[in-house]
Amino acid sequence: MHNSNTSLTMLCAQADTVVVDSEFTLQNVDASGGTPTQLFVYGSDQRIYLQSTLNDPKPLVIEFAQPPQSGQPLQLNYLDPQDSSQQWTYNMNNPTFVNVGAHGGNWAINDVGGNGAVGDSIAIYPADPSNTAFSWAFAIP
Repeated sequence: MHNSNTSLTMLCAQADTVVVDSEFTLQNVDASGGTPTQLFVYGSDQRIYLQSTLNDPKPLVIEFAQPPQSGQPLQLNYLDPQDSSQQWTYNMNNPTFVNVGAHGGNWAINDVGGNGAVGDSIAIYPADPSNTAFSWAFAIP
């Protein structure tokens, strides 16, 4: 998935490493598909999987530590089928990922600072459809 807030440079969400609690930053898209920490699959169960772990006994998915707070970093964690806070809806009309199970409101994936710059952290914030930093799109390398 990439942040569509960038006008000329294509940036994407990239996990720091392929381990639990790894956080995310915006990075230049590797169009070759050779950076596994940039490749995700939106599953039929509404979870966003790190593609390289799909066939692992414990695949990694995008989530955040509970309870949700404004600016809470996104992180990887093992799939927990009972945890609805690992689920995300994707709105095609206003391209945003909004969390399904988080308590205390609608929490969306956001580029921290809204600058669309390499190295910006990616976190959750209360959903704001008017803020273009919330806009994300799927890309296929």
